[in-house]
Amino acid sequence: MIATVPNNGSYKDFIGVRGGNARYTYKVCEAATQNCSNEVTVRFGGPPL
Repeated sequence: MIATVPNNGSYKDFIGVRGGNARYTYKVCEAATQNCSNEVTVRFGGPPL
């Protein structure tokens, strides 16, 4: 788990990445349940795919 936040419709992740072709995978889950979204991979930097 990375963060627990209120369900207000948005979340900002300040990971400090600037380029470098870094990839992060995110999934959102309802607290204290196994009710989760699909995973999504976000890519920072690098050439376009």
